[in-house]
Amino acid sequence: MSLGPSTTHVDPVRSGRPDPAERRRSRRLKIAQQVRVRPSGFVENEFEEVLTTVNISRDGVYFVTERKDYIAGLRLFVTTPYSTAPGALNMEYLARVVRVDSLSGGRRGIAIHLLTPIKFKS
Repeated sequence: MSLGPSTTHVDPVRSGRPDPAERRRSRRLKIAQQVRVRPSGFVENEFEEVLTTVNISRDGVYFVTERKDYIAGLRLFVTTPYSTAPGALNMEYLARVVRVDSLSGGRRGIAIHLLTPIKFKS
């Protein structure tokens, strides 16, 4: 009987739990900013949402939604930051859903990987 660490791999996309071996390439910042999200290809139920981020990094965004349309692997267009103000520089990025978390109240946490990193100005 072994009391050592378990070597069982847990798929974070399927289980909704973070993979402890995961190593982020860039720091995550708790920033609440508006983003526009829509599928990049054909989906049965077309949708577009304007949401507020929970956190963001150069190559990822996490937000909460009530929609059930998000599944791991779904490709999206993500506009961040998003504004309807005249002259706003809305930058659109191609992204992929990497994790869907079940949250209380029927909400879902959506983790997406930006396939083109965000260029932060310093």
